Amino acid sequence: MNIKTVAAIAFSMFLLGCQRAPLHPSMTPIDLPPAARPLLGQIDVIASEQMKTIIATSMPSPGLTPASAIVAGFDTAWLKDRVELVNKAFPTFDYPEEVLKATQQAFAGVDNVRVLPTVARAPRDSVAMFASATSDAVLTFSVTTMLSDRGALLSSGWLFLRPKSDALQQFKPNANGGNSGNAGNLLFRRYTQVETPFLGADNPAKVRAVFVGAARELAEWAAKEVKALKQEAPVKP
Repeated sequence: MNIKTVAAIAFSMFLLGCQRAPLHPSMTPIDLPPAARPLLGQIDVIASEQMKTIIATSMPSPGLTPASAIVAGFDTAWLKDRVELVNKAFPTFDYPEEVLKATQQAFAGVDNVRVLPTVARAPRDSVAMFASATSDAVLTFSVTTMLSDRGALLSSGWLFLRPKSDALQQFKPNANGGNSGNAGNLLFRRYTQVETPFLGADNPAKVRAVFVGAARELAEWAAKEVKALKQEAPVKP
């Protein structure tokens, strides 16, 4: 393969890596109404991690030029192999449980915040945990993971704050079913994403270390967001 072909492939791979879809409306921030701040008391936190396997964000399709077609074919085969290697490592550790541990550690120093003792592994778990909570509000910290088109770990974190107390219920924009992501049910929402390049997808221990590291980073981000809310809110009489 000559230098021109190598350069064309490298440039095409760069363009593929730079393509990113705009944020979905479900990822846009929702700020807590100022009048609701004095009513923030006890918050229960639901740690949610429901994915069982990893998927690639997209499998590149052949382009219009020979160089881009070569790149697309190479990337597709490489990503599929990488996805399979990562998924084989999953049974060697309990990633939802790791998310729960990271959440408990990150929120340990936040006043009047309690992380519920079990992780939500399915939507019905989150619904039941929300229903049984006795706090003023419930924060769902949801983590999802996939591989980017560059083969890196792409970890997303969502925070959804929903009211439980009668005093906070009045601040719901517009009740919209039981889905925690529906804006009509939310007092506060934040989204972030962590992309972690890594090698050793064929080594389960390395895969676990990368996933656990991403969970900790997202949990620390979540705790900082909630701590800021608690610090800005006046103390309840």
